Amino acid sequence: MDTAPLILFAQKVSANGRLLFADLRRLRRDILPEGITTRAEAEVLLSLDHIPRLDGAWGPYLAEAVARFAVSGSEPPGLDPEIETWLTRILQATQPRTAASIVRAIAREGREMDERLTALVRRPARRAETTGQAASEMG
Repeated sequence: MDTAPLILFAQKVSANGRLLFADLRRLRRDILPEGITTRAEAEVLLSLDHIPRLDGAWGPYLAEAVARFAVSGSEPPGLDPEIETWLTRILQATQPRTAASIVRAIAREGREMDERLTALVRRPARRAETTGQAASEMG
């Protein structure tokens, strides 16, 4: 697939500092109607996770789209080892909540995953515990 429309979309929403519901609808309908089909597309979408204003539907869409892509090239019960290695690497650079949502979406598909990948689900919980602990020590 030609990624130029997706890259232009990403540049536009990044420059605007927001991804609205209308943007998400356009992405789904016009730019990626078949969902994510390449790693490059997944990486472009994951790079948008840093945008300050994201529509509430963005997180669930991103998690399901990346999870669907990851399992599409894999045979049950697990993920393709190459996809799993790539996914682990790329998710380490994303927001912890996003990484955890993607891993949970893959788990809902009934796929077994390597410990390095499932550890990303626990990453936000540890951060929340640490933040809560620091707040209670200050209070």
